[in-house]
Amino acid sequence: AWNTAGAIAGALAADLVLVERLGLQPPYLVFAGVLLAGGAAALAAAAGARTRVQVGALAGAAAAALVLAPLWRPWDPVLATSGVHRYGLEWIHRVDSPLRLGAWLREQRELVFYREGTEAVVAVQAPRGSDRHFLSINGKTDAGSGALDVAQQRFVAHVPLLLHPAPKRALVVGWGSGASAASAALYPLESV
Repeated sequence: AWNTAGAIAGALAADLVLVERLGLQPPYLVFAGVLLAGGAAALAAAAGARTRVQVGALAGAAAAALVLAPLWRPWDPVLATSGVHRYGLEWIHRVDSPLRLGAWLREQRELVFYREGTEAVVAVQAPRGSDRHFLSINGKTDAGSGALDVAQQRFVAHVPLLLHPAPKRALVVGWGSGASAASAALYPLESV
C-alpha cells in the first residue's frame, strides 16, 4: 500500500508541481535525491545508527537534491530535439567520433525556439545558412518550411478529400504547424 501511495504521489508531484516549476530535467535529480536519501537512511539503520542519524541522513540528502535541482542541465536542447533517434545512423558517418555528434549538430543548426511543457518539448530549429525552419515535438520533426515538407503536410488533407465523392466534414489530428488543416479548409466543407 505504501509503495502504491508513493508511486501515485510521486507521479502527481512530478506532473503537477515539479515539472511545472522546474522544467523536465531537474525533477530527475529531485527523485534521485529522494532515492539516495532513502538509501542513506536504510544504510544508517542497517549499521545500527540512532534514529537522529537516520533522519539527518535523510534530510541532508533531500536538502542537497532540492538545492542542486534548479542548477542541473544534463541534456543539450539541440541534440535532444534534433531527431537523433531517427537520423542518428545517417549523421554518425559525418563526424569523426560519435561523441562529437552534439557539437556537429550545434554547428549545423540554430535553435530558434525551445520550450519544455508538461506534455511535450517543442523546438524550432533552422539549418545555418538557410531560411528553412523545422518544428519538432519531443524530438520528432512534425512540420517544416521546406518545399518537400510543406507538400507532404498539404497532401495529408488533399488526398482523402479529393478521393471522397462529397466530403462535408474533416478532422485533422496533429501537432504540427496547421498546414494540413489549412489545406482542408480550401474545400467547401461544413466544418474542419
